[in-house]
Amino acid sequence: MCACTLNSPSNFREFRISYLEVSGLLQDAPLFVCRWLLDAKLGYELKLRFLNPNDVERIPAKVKAYVSKGSRAEKLLRGMDVWEETWLKPPYYREEERVWVVELHYPEYRKLVSKAKRLGKVWNTYPTPLQVVLWERGLKPSACLDGSDWMPSFARAEDLKGNVQEVDVLVANKAVNVRASLVLPNLPLDLTFRGAVVWSRLSRIPLRLLPKFTIGKILTSLEAFRALEKRYLIPDRPSRVESPKSLDHLTRVDRGGLMLDPKPGIYWRVYQLDFSSFFPSIIVKENVSSETVNAPCSRWKMAPSGHKVCHDLRGLVPEVLEELIELRKRCRDE
Repeated sequence: MCACTLNSPSNFREFRISYLEVSGLLQDAPLFVCRWLLDAKLGYELKLRFLNPNDVERIPAKVKAYVSKGSRAEKLLRGMDVWEETWLKPPYYREEERVWVVELHYPEYRKLVSKAKRLGKVWNTYPTPLQVVLWERGLKPSACLDGSDWMPSFARAEDLKGNVQEVDVLVANKAVNVRASLVLPNLPLDLTFRGAVVWSRLSRIPLRLLPKFTIGKILTSLEAFRALEKRYLIPDRPSRVESPKSLDHLTRVDRGGLMLDPKPGIYWRVYQLDFSSFFPSIIVKENVSSETVNAPCSRWKMAPSGHKVCHDLRGLVPEVLEELIELRKRCRDE
């Protein structure tokens, strides 16, 4: 029996894993099924912590900064080892943009980006550098390093004590059975341990940092990873804003759902109709994405709001949502 604690920054209440019980341990048998990536931190190197508290790995890591050519921020790159790349620029990602790229250690990257934002266009600052470094290396937090889909089973996930969620997990192989207590800070009350693991894997966000991210930010992270694959430049702030609307126009195009209050009484032959992933499915079907709305194209569909949705190319958001809808179906079937 042993107890181990993972230290955490002071702004987190608790983040520890304590090994409460070990049974069936055989000589020379591995204690853990796999190298399950529990946490990651980025500084001058990438520090990986695994479920085994004695397993820590440090690997060299740098972050890429992207600065527009011709901007005033170019002067910050003097004396640095930079190179030029061609990406597609917003809002419709049909036109190319030449950018300077430089690789820096994370502390130096933060200083450069902070100054460059005040002088010119800086791109691809989201997702966070830690997420991008893990994504580039194919590393998923809360997952086995060998790529297997193994997940610790959990005994309970409903013990909530002042914004701290405690989960008993079982880490086992044929020779070993380990019961551990994993304390996670500030997880949403409606999120199960298994749900937190799935969010963490998809978004490349370690469990320690997950409470700081809303589901909206997690979805945006997935879309941003797809944008990086397509070499779409991600702006530091939205490049398009909605045009002003009259009150009459806004009333017509921004209506809420129709709500009907049931009349008291006894009814027979009542049926219930439910749409699975209703709004995401609409987005997928209608190809709604920031780069498809009012984009110049040859095939488009007019929306009730008056916007034209392009159907020449598959939108980035529908691509990502379609995969998530399929993932949700698989999870429900399990």
